[in-house]
Amino acid sequence: MSARALSDLADVLQNTPWAFRNRLLNPRFDIWQEGVSFSSPATNTYTADQWVINYDGSSGTFAVTKQAHTLGDAENEPASFLRWDQTVAGSGDTYRTIKQKIEGVRSFAGQKCIVSFLAKADSAQAINLNFAQSFGTGGSPSSDVVGTDVPLTLSTSLTKYTAKFTIPSISGKTIGSNLNDYLAVVFKLPINATFTFEVSDVQCEMGVDSTKFEVRPLSYEIELCQRFFEKSYNVTVDPAAVANEGAHGFRAAFTTSLETIQFKTSKRAAPTMVYYNPATGASGSWRDVSAAADRVATSDTIGLNNEIVSIAATVDTNPHRGHWTANARL
Repeated sequence: MSARALSDLADVLQNTPWAFRNRLLNPRFDIWQEGVSFSSPATNTYTADQWVINYDGSSGTFAVTKQAHTLGDAENEPASFLRWDQTVAGSGDTYRTIKQKIEGVRSFAGQKCIVSFLAKADSAQAINLNFAQSFGTGGSPSSDVVGTDVPLTLSTSLTKYTAKFTIPSISGKTIGSNLNDYLAVVFKLPINATFTFEVSDVQCEMGVDSTKFEVRPLSYEIELCQRFFEKSYNVTVDPAAVANEGAHGFRAAFTTSLETIQFKTSKRAAPTMVYYNPATGASGSWRDVSAAADRVATSDTIGLNNEIVSIAATVDTNPHRGHWTANARL
């Protein structure tokens, strides 16, 4: 094969949306199934799908929000970015992070990888990038392995940054039996300080050189995220909203009804279910439409592909509606 043909092939592989070079999900921060604005949320809160925040001191005052890019301000025209706006400094922090857990600690094990992203800050802010290998829980798993920080200083202009890592081999390690092991990509933000951090187009790929950002179809990106979190509400409607669109509907057959919820995507593990009333937004009940009454909803059987919900005190033949969320995140 000629040098030109090899170059053309490399370009195709780097730019096809199906190459799966980028192991991160929702890397453009387009999908926010649980809300688009989080005000001083608790540690270990998922904000944009697959992106979780953590800190160990007092929270101070901050907001994590979905923001819209201005047309033309970045290559590949990303639509969205995540903003962390820390307006009152936290206290007692030793870390303040936003990270994504890549399913499976085997990811990049013994390999070199590179993380690239677009970011800016309100001033010249020092951050660090790192990784963590977690061997999960259950049985006697090995202890976490944490890498060495890669320091970066962000400017006030949207800029592409990169950080290179050598992920340790997992030879001789033991993975837990609960199938919740992972490799995390971690942004370590300023601690005990005020700052504004904005980020989009995050890519984690094998190798030592960053390639052009891999743009996947949004519909497919949603399906990838639904392996970990899915809801009956429309994608842009927050759980607990008062809304009928997307609700599961059925006519009761007995005084206690069992209804099967079919997931769009097979889950990573048996999910935690929460049920919502479409008429009130309250959790724990579904609505008897004819009687204008609330009926207690509980899980009967939970699987990877579907779930059976039990609705108490139903009236035979009365129509009912209910919303749900299925959470199988790491």
